[in-house]
Amino acid sequence: DIVDVFFLHQPADPLVGSDLITNEAATKENVLRLGVRLLQTIKNYNDLGLSLGTVDLDSIVMELKGDKAFLKNDFFYTSSWTGEGFSAPASAFTTHMEPHVAAGDAAPSFDGDIYAACSLLWTLLSGKHWSNAPDITKAPAYCSRELADLLLEGMRSGAAVYKDLNKALRNEASAESEADKKILIRFDK
Repeated sequence: DIVDVFFLHQPADPLVGSDLITNEAATKENVLRLGVRLLQTIKNYNDLGLSLGTVDLDSIVMELKGDKAFLKNDFFYTSSWTGEGFSAPASAFTTHMEPHVAAGDAAPSFDGDIYAACSLLWTLLSGKHWSNAPDITKAPAYCSRELADLLLEGMRSGAAVYKDLNKALRNEASAESEADKKILIRFDK
């Protein structure tokens, strides 16, 4: 297979600190939209045989003009990893990395990327700073029970929930009233 590789030829802006998310807060609508875009990105990379390995907001950059390109400004893993002898780079952000991958017992994969996305979304929708691990003993305050159940299932079984999770994120984002969309989620440290 031939894969086109593109290099950024102009500076991209970090997601954190943009009009979509600050270091302290984001609207509920923007977190839900981030989730949809993150799942699309994971699926697109998976189709190319690439895995993110982990998801953290500090490594996501975007172009603020036009349609807001969404890119991971970090390392990727190819599907050629066998898991044997795998270890994440020392610079890897592992809070939202699937535990077997972080321990070096498994290679990054589509399942692990879904785990990472669900972990990050659980944390954000709980009102916690994205550098915190998810507290799965308490449902997120800023999402429906259905979405919380799908996020939890995604942390357990990975890609098996991809379609349902994608649909639930889209439905919840579009079903919100204008007032609910503007709910500001303040992130605790």
